[in-house]
This record gives sequence, C-alpha cells and structure tokens, in this order.
Amino acid sequence: MLEVLSAKGYVTLCVNKQDKRNLSVALTEKTFLFFTQFETKGAAFLEQLFDGINADLQESARITMETLFNNLGRMKMQYGKSDRHI
Repeated sequence: MLEVLSAKGYVTLCVNKQDKRNLSVALTEKTFLFFTQFETKGAAFLEQLFDGINADLQESARITMETLFNNLGRMKMQYGKSDRHI
C-alpha cells in the first residue's frame, strides 16, 4: 500500500541508514492538498445533510440510535449469533 501511495506522490518513503528494517513515511504536500479539498466538500455535505436539524434533535437521534444498537447487541447475545431469531 505504501508503495502505491509513494508512486502516486502522496507519501515519501525513507529507509533508515543505520537500520534498513526501519522505514519512515512522510506525507507530501499533495496529501495535504487532497485532504484540504475533501474536508471542504465533506463539511458542505454535512451542512446540507443536517440542514434544519438543530442540536437538540441531533442529540436525540444520537441517543436513539445508540440505544437501538445496544438493544440489538443484547438481543444478539441473548439469542445467539443466528439472525433468524431477531
């Protein structure tokens, strides 16, 4: 994987001269530009997705989803790994 990222210019690989087993990985400017570009797009996506949903509603949804997943986990433990009982 590192070789692919290196070939595409996203990381620089440096072998330690004293210990050839030690490989240092450094992010390049191209990597930072990539994340900056997608951070902006991601923020815009989330802003549109949650448009009209205030913090109280978001918190309520989070608590509800957390409770549902906890219940499912408990049910899976209770009935075993087979999904046919759920």
